[in-house]
Amino acid sequence: MRIAIIHNRYGTESPSGEDLAVDAEASQLEDEGLEVVRIEEQGGGVGIRRAALAGMTATWNPRSARRIRIRLEECRPDIVHIHNLFPFLSPSVVWAARRAGCPVVMTLHNYRLICANGLLLRDGKVCQICVDQRHTIAAVVNRCYKQSRTASAAIAVSIETHRRMKTWTRAVDGLIVFSDFQSAVLRRAGIEEVPIHVKPNTMPTEVHPIPWSHRQPRVAFIGRLSHEKGVDVVIDAWRLLGEKAPPLCIVGSGPLEHRMRSQLSGLQTPVHFTGLVDASRAQGILADSKLVILPSLCYEGYPLVVREAFAYGVPVIASDHGPMSELLDNLGSEFRIPPGAADVLATRIRELWEKQDHLEETGSRMRAEYETRLRPRFNVDRLLDIYRETILQRERVGRVLR
Repeated sequence: MRIAIIHNRYGTESPSGEDLAVDAEASQLEDEGLEVVRIEEQGGGVGIRRAALAGMTATWNPRSARRIRIRLEECRPDIVHIHNLFPFLSPSVVWAARRAGCPVVMTLHNYRLICANGLLLRDGKVCQICVDQRHTIAAVVNRCYKQSRTASAAIAVSIETHRRMKTWTRAVDGLIVFSDFQSAVLRRAGIEEVPIHVKPNTMPTEVHPIPWSHRQPRVAFIGRLSHEKGVDVVIDAWRLLGEKAPPLCIVGSGPLEHRMRSQLSGLQTPVHFTGLVDASRAQGILADSKLVILPSLCYEGYPLVVREAFAYGVPVIASDHGPMSELLDNLGSEFRIPPGAADVLATRIRELWEKQDHLEETGSRMRAEYETRLRPRFNVDRLLDIYRETILQRERVGRVLR
């Protein structure tokens, strides 16, 4: 089987979680002896002017469509697997793949098909106005993208254009999401006439947990240091814990890094900042910790932190909303907190840290779930099943646009 993977990489100093997930999945397919053709666009823009330009490009990019169609007609893949199209590839690429006669599946790593900022977040709180109204005028009014009405309007035009063109139901043969929650949100937003497949992220290769007694006695926070990831929740929780706070290792960088360093510097408990590190080091820090926290204010997709926590048997405390409620359902209510509730996070950490046996047992249960449901082999099998089903569906329906 020949698979063409199309992805607009993010313009960050190191690969994003989405970039890493795409790379891992491509490597898994290649390890199976399958032929993978990678077609990528590099980077994105920053700043309001670049954001507005990206928004206009995101609606329809004829250059990208032409380039992708020529490449697909040259390599003739059995299936096209699209990941991120924003900002420079654009949904024009989906139609290019369709007109090249290729079956198309697309993995949705966020909510960008239905939300201007892709996070379903506004003013620090979850927002689903555009989901329920099936229209993005509210995104323009509330300046949801880059705090700019112009940039938000550009993104809103892209969303509405492809809603009316039925791009996601006419030009795509199947969507891949990480949770039933994500699938339900898309259905509510009006993406109804296309199969949606649920497939979680898994590790790229097999790994083994570090014995509990050999791990560092610390809590880890791994991710972008930004408001939507719950940075303020972490700061407030550790200040509430005071001298009872366990050692904390903060991995990552972002717009709130300076503020976080400043406000946590005076605490009696050790707080270590690593700054931006590569993926292997971040994974090593997680594996060598006894608890990881994920107090995101926005809905997550399937964070690499969660994938790795299951693989290494590291308990997770996460915000109890969106996919996290579903993905961490078997851990028990003590591992979930209301979004933004620093006082609850502080209480849960204090109580759980005094119950190391319970933490160890929870980590063992997570590892057991990984072994029965989330191993790399299961990911490849599920993905190939989706590919085969999509190819057969296309053959039955016989929809090829020219």
